[in-house]
Amino acid sequence: MKTIPGPRGLEILSTIFRFQRDPLATLSELTNRFGDIVRYRYGPFSVVLLNHPEAVQRMLQSQLRGSARKRWSRCGRAGVCR
Repeated sequence: MKTIPGPRGLEILSTIFRFQRDPLATLSELTNRFGDIVRYRYGPFSVVLLNHPEAVQRMLQSQLRGSARKRWSRCGRAGVCR
């Protein structure tokens, strides 16, 4: 599996500071530099930035399918949820 590109090392700290000053410019710069899908750290959080409509659609569809599956497994075959 390929890793998602994004800033690494000390560059992560400068990204956090730039994001606090100008979030839109920072996200635009990350997109221009790393592409339509970017992974960066914001403090203890790992964030994946999706900038292409197809990537957003695929993520939302997979989340929907996953949540429907979880709901079905909680409800059982009879559809009775506990």
